[in-house]
Amino acid sequence: MADSGRRGGPALQWASFVVSLALLASACASPGSAAVGAASAAAAADAAQSVTSEAAKPLDPIVPSTYLPVRRNGSKTQPHVKGMKGGFSKAAPVKYSDGVSLSIVRMTARVEKGKGPGVFPGRRYTAISLSLTNGSSRVIDLNQVVVTTTYGSPARLAAPVYEDSEAKDFSGTVKPGASATASYMFAIPTNQKASVTTMVDFDNQHFAATFTGAAR
Repeated sequence: MADSGRRGGPALQWASFVVSLALLASACASPGSAAVGAASAAAAADAAQSVTSEAAKPLDPIVPSTYLPVRRNGSKTQPHVKGMKGGFSKAAPVKYSDGVSLSIVRMTARVEKGKGPGVFPGRRYTAISLSLTNGSSRVIDLNQVVVTTTYGSPARLAAPVYEDSEAKDFSGTVKPGASATASYMFAIPTNQKASVTTMVDFDNQHFAATFTGAAR
């Protein structure tokens, strides 16, 4: 079967059905329940918009099975400080052998509402808030941090979302004993949130922090 490269077909048909059914129910309602019917129709339309937004979005690319460290300043990096895998909660941080730790302090589900190129109104996405604490004896440079999120099997690269005003990259340097925070947004399909991985490649010394679990 040919792959159209887009999430269309049945999803679009289902969205149209949901809206049509809600509008029919509203039209048949008694005067006393007209407001309720209108509200139901509006809610159904919003839900359908979310479905059609995901249906219209191009398929995300499949990622390589082996992660390659980020190249910085044109040079290949050779990280040597390892950390254990973490989870999607503050209670499950990635801890490194030199005292550095990175945690996901909050995950929230949101809906795109903006307009313009690259924006899909109604598309659902996940906001990931991160905190890095430098428990080592060295200054950490966070000016070239790369955060990626993948989902499903085979793993696909979740699209970043930039229209959220709370989006904030890591930047600057972190002295020993200090902390830094950042927030990144990714569009993860609602039916693929059970198996998600977020990787934070933050400098040349440490292996990328890896978090796995179910996203919101």
